[in-house]
Amino acid sequence: MNQVQIIATVTIREIVGKRLFLVVFAGIMLLLVAGVLVTPLNIGESHKLFYDFGFAFLAFFLLLFVLLEGGRQMGGSRENGGFYWLLAKPVARWQVIIGIFAGLALLAAVCLLLLGGFFLLVLAMAGLPVTMSLFIPLVFLYLKYLLLLGLVILLGTGFSLFSTIFFSLGLFIVGHGTAMLLAVAAEAGPFTRIPSLILYHLLPDFSAFHLASAGLHQQLPSAAILAKLALYSLSYLGILLLLSCWRFSQVDLD
Repeated sequence: MNQVQIIATVTIREIVGKRLFLVVFAGIMLLLVAGVLVTPLNIGESHKLFYDFGFAFLAFFLLLFVLLEGGRQMGGSRENGGFYWLLAKPVARWQVIIGIFAGLALLAAVCLLLLGGFFLLVLAMAGLPVTMSLFIPLVFLYLKYLLLLGLVILLGTGFSLFSTIFFSLGLFIVGHGTAMLLAVAAEAGPFTRIPSLILYHLLPDFSAFHLASAGLHQQLPSAAILAKLALYSLSYLGILLLLSCWRFSQVDLD
């Protein structure tokens, strides 16, 4: 596993060394601070506005990070020959996939800890309530974008940078409306019901991970439901990584 650690470390250093990443990271922190200045203008709803504001920008940062950096590490490296120097070393292709994923996942976790912690700190300094029910939505926000990262890596094994980002974003958007497929299946005939049910079970259900509003009103699902959701995300992610390793082993990079 030493090769995996080396690849993960190289991935992290490469991303952190880019000024654009640092600028975007600092920009999100400034926007979170700006949210505190805006909330007093909405008396009675200031806490809700800031919760929504903060979670929206945390999610936006993770979305940009996963799509752009995940796509660049996979689809971009395939296009510019970035994988050649890796595969010229004694490293298996599955180690490249796991190493890139581990580096991106770890960096995303650190960013979310810093931004999420800063968000909660600013929240407390503004005199707004900070409870445990706000930490859980952050955890599932991370799991949601880990799942998207798995999709990006899988698509990046076979598509260009632009196509990887485009199709990943499309699946991310569609994954927020999978509940509609159940409604279609319930009312449609057999020829439509079966494809709808197949798509419902194949596509990731991203909408299930949005717990910000539930955390705000302290109406989070039960521990059993949260555990089931976490198991679903990790199982789906494991399948995506297995498929990515298999697919990458079949790709001709010459």
